[in-house]
Amino acid sequence: MSETGFKYLKSATETAHRKLERVSFASEIMSQQLSQEQYSVLILKNRLIYRHLEPLLNNALSVHNSPGLTAFTSERLADLNQDATYFTNPKLPVQGKAHLEINLDSLPEILGLLYVLEGSRLGGNVIVKALQKNEFLKGFPNFHFYKQEGIDIRSRWMSLLQIGNPLLQDEADSKMAAEAANVVFDYFFEVFRSD
Repeated sequence: MSETGFKYLKSATETAHRKLERVSFASEIMSQQLSQEQYSVLILKNRLIYRHLEPLLNNALSVHNSPGLTAFTSERLADLNQDATYFTNPKLPVQGKAHLEINLDSLPEILGLLYVLEGSRLGGNVIVKALQKNEFLKGFPNFHFYKQEGIDIRSRWMSLLQIGNPLLQDEADSKMAAEAANVVFDYFFEVFRSD
């Protein structure tokens, strides 16, 4: 392995990322053909995921208390809860067979999880534009989860790269981070493909 850091994470997780896109309405979102029902599934399944992942991440960040990384505490569940109010009886879907087993005992593992969650946040910049142009979704006044008011998402991502890349210069650490990231991508996949 010649690459390390987030460059390595990108190539090592590409297959899992593409697999997730096939079940999470990526083509419908970008073609502006996402239906209201699909949008509700998108929000409610993300809500289920973040209800599980957010406390794990925030706890790990507080335990490790690594300089700079505590700035990446996640509060996206609040946005998902706001978006869920647009739906009648917004219940969490049943998790089904989706199960997450992840260790966040080390900084590389935490960085693997952050790579997925912060990358998703960054992707929200593109997604929200497609959602706002989608004629089927004109009745929704806001897209809190994807718009993320008051957050400079690009600067946040660049800060993560600046902090994370030096922590992943070791080949073993980069592999550990990639394994954690792939576990998270697989968890998203399993939740999205379940009923």
